[in-house]
Amino acid sequence: MQVKRQLVCGLALALICGFAIVSPAHAVKKLKYSNVGGGAQVWFEAEDFDARDSDKYYKLRKAEANLPLEANANGDAITNAQGAGTPPTAFLRYNFNISVAGGKAGTWYLWARAVIPANQSDWLWIKGEQGNTVPTTTFDAPDTAKHRVFEQDVPPPWAWMGGKAKGEGHVRPLLDGDNVMVVFWRQSDNTDQFDTFMWADKEGYTPTDADYKAAKEVSATAVDPRGRAATAWALLKTGF
Repeated sequence: MQVKRQLVCGLALALICGFAIVSPAHAVKKLKYSNVGGGAQVWFEAEDFDARDSDKYYKLRKAEANLPLEANANGDAITNAQGAGTPPTAFLRYNFNISVAGGKAGTWYLWARAVIPANQSDWLWIKGEQGNTVPTTTFDAPDTAKHRVFEQDVPPPWAWMGGKAKGEGHVRPLLDGDNVMVVFWRQSDNTDQFDTFMWADKEGYTPTDADYKAAKEVSATAVDPRGRAATAWALLKTGF
């Protein structure tokens, strides 16, 4: 029993200090954060998705679809190369963590730096809002207005769109720590270009290119200290 307790204490201490069982605070390749206007913002580029259904539909615009890329993109962009023939199973998944910006569970606002010249929208699924099982098949949105995103004319050049757009699904509940968003095909085609996504916890905040460039990048192995401390405390209380 004494040996077991020593092991538990040692593991708890390692968790708190960050020397053992390090869990990623996010999964996208490059997550950035900022705290502008008294709020929290998390940013990631559209091409840094964690998963997609295949490489036939949502593609890197320049590298895979071989289509002209709008000038001043942040890296590449995502387009839907198939368009009207795309099956409803086509998706992009992004895993991100809001705690890196000091964000907490509650209402958040999605923005996208995009070009959408023909008002062609997609669906958005959010973990926790409709369960925790991430869908890999078609998303049957129960409420069109609540789950439809990017229903807006955004002609070139790049513009930030989203936020509290009336009747659209950019206002959603996020969870403490890790979150998952899945973009499902609805109407988008190869005229659309998605460059960068941003979640903010303040309704009145509007993103700018300058804010994105000034945002701080988070290491892919960053750890949520609150989650680590909670795990350590649970170990100390239960002794496994």
